[in-house]
Amino acid sequence: MARGNCYYKQKKLSLANADYLQALSYKNIPSDVYITIAELQFEEKNYTLASFYMKQYKGKDTPLSLLLKIKIATSLLPGLNSNDIVKYKNTIKLLGNSLLREYPNSYEAQDYLTTYSKYGLQTSLP
Repeated sequence: MARGNCYYKQKKLSLANADYLQALSYKNIPSDVYITIAELQFEEKNYTLASFYMKQYKGKDTPLSLLLKIKIATSLLPGLNSNDIVKYKNTIKLLGNSLLREYPNSYEAQDYLTTYSKYGLQTSLP
């Protein structure tokens, strides 16, 4: 996975993705590999695939994982029907509440407040 991280930093995304996918074959899969693959797929605008990998992550939510879930869900909004849009917006608000409550001073919380308030998704501070 370390080599994949180097490739990722160099923006060699296909090589990074290959290394991260190989990490999924390990007996003990590092839990953060799912976040990393989701982040890479998000960067490549593969939002459905990013969502799939994010759902595989079973670790404790971090500021990064919460914001990534919000970003992915927001990116999927344009392709949804009106019922699903309401569900996704509610999910985004719940994730935002968690981010602001658990990590109020994080960069990710500030990013959420400044970026997603324009979508009417801002929640109140705890």
